[in-house]
Amino acid sequence: MTSQFLRDIDNFSMAHFIEARALFLYRRLFDYVFGLQSRFKLKDGRKKPLLVDALTNPLPTTVAMQPKRGFTFPIESWLRMDLRESFEAFALDPRNADFWDIAAVRGLWQAMSIGVCHGSSTPSHVGIGHTMRSFNDHAIDAFLRAEIDRLPVRAGMRLLDLGCGARPYAPLYREKFEECVAGDYVGRTADLDLRLDAQALPFGNNLFDCVLFSEVVEHVPEASKAIAEISRVLRPGGALLITWPFMYMMHEMPNDYVRFTEFGMARLLASNGLKVVVLARRGGALALAFVIAEFLLGGFLEALARLPVCGRLLKPVRAFLLGLLFALPTRGYFALLRRHGLTYRRQVGEALSGWRGHLDHWTLGYCVLARKEGGS
Repeated sequence: MTSQFLRDIDNFSMAHFIEARALFLYRRLFDYVFGLQSRFKLKDGRKKPLLVDALTNPLPTTVAMQPKRGFTFPIESWLRMDLRESFEAFALDPRNADFWDIAAVRGLWQAMSIGVCHGSSTPSHVGIGHTMRSFNDHAIDAFLRAEIDRLPVRAGMRLLDLGCGARPYAPLYREKFEECVAGDYVGRTADLDLRLDAQALPFGNNLFDCVLFSEVVEHVPEASKAIAEISRVLRPGGALLITWPFMYMMHEMPNDYVRFTEFGMARLLASNGLKVVVLARRGGALALAFVIAEFLLGGFLEALARLPVCGRLLKPVRAFLLGLLFALPTRGYFALLRRHGLTYRRQVGEALSGWRGHLDHWTLGYCVLARKEGGS
């Protein structure tokens, strides 16, 4: 958790032009670098050229040259899943009213629960990414919950959660399967069973009854290899639950490679012996318009908050405006949606003509249940 606090301290202090981080420096190295001419410290518009050039040989160029990125712990996932009941019982307990404003905490908690703000993010991050994640998380969760419940039950069933991240969907499948394996390329949770490459899975053939591959395929350099490997480890008749974004912002850069249409994914699956059984589109043009509008409103509000005079005037009413501009529209939008914003279709390409069909051309993403050929 030390890294989390250091990150938050850095965000809040730099917002007020304060350097609050305690730097660990080797005195002789500091004296040497401090005495270098400026032309060595800023070369051809590049920042920190000495450090980058020194790391280029031992590290891949894609790592050494990548832009600066933030980091965070999956606190939001923890709060929404395993720690939810404990947090609510403690933070919203009226007996703690002497220590914090219970109503204010409840408002922030409700905002985080619907995706308006996030547990591990500062207010400056409220915007299009959070809105998209809120909508997509809501729709994906609903799809997976329904499809996993419909899967037949038999003894010894195995599931592979491939690219599991912080395992947000574990509560949906743990009780259904006798053995669950969680694998990812990087470790984002202490509940990770093994690190692996989706393009070369370390398992035998026909081993799993179900593979969950949610919001991962766009991050795999060669998606066709990953799908081929999934088909190989699935038993005949086994299920692949795959979700992926379409009209979605770039994320986890630079490891964001591709966006599949439903036609492209169906073709990729079919070439590896997998047939689409259930297809659901996640929202359409209206959902995308809502996301972009919220991004623009949120950016405008954030820009005002950074101005000295406006920031002081805005601070007392900022929570109210966030609720008015974000929480209420989000709740109202979800309340009007049917099936959690999912549009189910019997087959790929169905109902894409006419004005209603054209709305689905702008879907935020897809959820699919596919089965491996050869099962009974």
